[in-house]
Amino acid sequence: MNNRGTVECAHRVAWTVTNGLIPKKMNVLHHCDVPSCCNPAHLFLGSQKDNVQDMMSKGRHGSRLPDFVERVRLGQNKKKAEAELFGAA
Repeated sequence: MNNRGTVECAHRVAWTVTNGLIPKKMNVLHHCDVPSCCNPAHLFLGSQKDNVQDMMSKGRHGSRLPDFVERVRLGQNKKKAEAELFGAA
């Protein structure tokens, strides 16, 4: 929670504590692609365009999600489909 009483993502707090304020219209992105990571060495600033380009270059553009939805729609156990989607199966 920040001083305005709103919730902040932990990686954004880690960036701010380490590097100072985040400029307007900038995102805090992850080199490591782990959304819960708060290691300042794994974080960098980028625009929304940078974020999308980073996502696409790393193959993280939701291509497996339609398959997940289709398997659940066809009756596959949702927990099993989720485990397969996230590589835990």
